[in-house]
Amino acid sequence: MSTMETAGVSPRHSASRPNQPSLPAIPLITGLRPMIAYAAVRVVGLVMLAVFAHRAGKSVLGLLTAWDGNWYIGLAQHGYDTSVSYDAGGLVNTNIAFLPLFPWLIKAVSVVGVPADGAAVIVASLAGLAAAWAIGLIGTQLYDRRVGLLLAVLWGALPHAVVQSMAYTESLFTALAAWALWALLRRRYILAGALTTLAGLTRPTAVALIAAVVLACLVVIVRQVRAGGWRRAWAYGGWRPWVGAVLSPLGLAGFLVWCAVALHRADAYFWMQDKGWGSSVDLGRMTVHEFGVTLTQERPLALAVTSLVLVLAVLLCAVLAVDVWRGRAVQAVPVLVYSGVLLLTVLVQGGDYYYAKGRFLVPAFGLLLPVATALAGARAHVRDAVLGLVVLISGWYGAYLTIIWYLSP
Repeated sequence: MSTMETAGVSPRHSASRPNQPSLPAIPLITGLRPMIAYAAVRVVGLVMLAVFAHRAGKSVLGLLTAWDGNWYIGLAQHGYDTSVSYDAGGLVNTNIAFLPLFPWLIKAVSVVGVPADGAAVIVASLAGLAAAWAIGLIGTQLYDRRVGLLLAVLWGALPHAVVQSMAYTESLFTALAAWALWALLRRRYILAGALTTLAGLTRPTAVALIAAVVLACLVVIVRQVRAGGWRRAWAYGGWRPWVGAVLSPLGLAGFLVWCAVALHRADAYFWMQDKGWGSSVDLGRMTVHEFGVTLTQERPLALAVTSLVLVLAVLLCAVLAVDVWRGRAVQAVPVLVYSGVLLLTVLVQGGDYYYAKGRFLVPAFGLLLPVATALAGARAHVRDAVLGLVVLISGWYGAYLTIIWYLSP
């Protein structure tokens, strides 16, 4: 059996392979324990934030809805700007740089009388639970239940995990990506494509998920055609990966087209990101420069931690790739593609947001698989001590990012 086939990208039904082995049955309820453990981790983080916020005289809700949260809440209340303006400083930022699904959900929750800021935190928190559920299922599918549990806990204890409880899109995007990858592993190609469409309306880094889903579907299509020709490839449910591949890019592509129409220029979204928000693609020049400065000069804690996170992410991606190549995690190919492309998009991004690269990597939960598998094989007291330490550090650092650090997390 080939690597890509065992990765969950083989056809669900095939006339040419009637004896294809079925996937092991893993009930959805299996993901509830990781979700509950994740919730406990986030409660610890939020309690620590509340204690530090009280001492600093700050509102927890205000901290959780600051920075980008204000933009998303404004979008939910007032809609998109459909024109640009200039002042003495140049181009005035518009909210067109923020994608629409998260504001739509905030508005939907607000309809029942919940204030917009509270609705934003509710949506983000529920999305975090949904993400942890799917992450637990993926870890269980790829390895076992212990790895699934540890993977969800580790994701909830990332250095920048506080944003999973903030009015940011990381939780929602991770939930959509994780469930799409779960659907892909279960050969539910249409569901994977539909969830990827929604992810494309959440964050531009959906390109990573689109790459994983389209590649998986194309591998299935090519195998079907080679096995039985075009007509037989379409029969017996063989049309599903075709539909999944077509659905995947529609959300992001549709939003980019809408931006172009709204601002009357073909590159509207990228132009606003560059000229208005100082974010562009420079093939990694800024990342290398800032990392070098971190190694040679005294820098704030947030920048040092960001540099450490980037190094660890690259190393973990390499370890996961080796595990897949050597057959120790062959089913993880779609997760590797998604996480690897997401890491690449973060590394090549230039502009003014080096300090936020750690937050941008929060959805790359697949990079935690080598850590989860290592902890799963460790002695219980070692595992518990490590998890307890990282949970406390994550809670403390989340308080630092929201209370002391002077820019967005």
